[in-house]
Amino acid sequence: MDDAFRLAQDFPDALIILDHFGMPVDRTEDGIRNWRRAMAQLALAPNVMVKLSGLGLGHPNWTNEDTLPLLRTTIDIFGLDRCMVGSNLPVDRLFAAPARIFEAYALLVADLSQNERDALLQRNAERAYRI
Repeated sequence: MDDAFRLAQDFPDALIILDHFGMPVDRTEDGIRNWRRAMAQLALAPNVMVKLSGLGLGHPNWTNEDTLPLLRTTIDIFGLDRCMVGSNLPVDRLFAAPARIFEAYALLVADLSQNERDALLQRNAERAYRI
């Protein structure tokens, strides 16, 4: 992530989208602490957005209990306007059925306002990808 931060600094006019919420593969206490630190540093670059996708990449036995807190932490670090949901299908079918993935996203946005849901689930991606 240090390289991504330097890249974002070197090209401040280029939008960089970090996939798979930074792939927190090491889910130990130290691993999560290091991931959080790296994500916080990367969030200092205003031209970086994060795609909340690939829930099972690097952690194939993911659960809502161990993954939703990481997604929420990502949103807390980057802010809701710099995050977007992505399915990463068909690759994610290796780790979970689509219904399970979308259930996780439904739980993620359950306590958000409709405007916040729309931003996270649609508008931020439309803005990022200019669609």
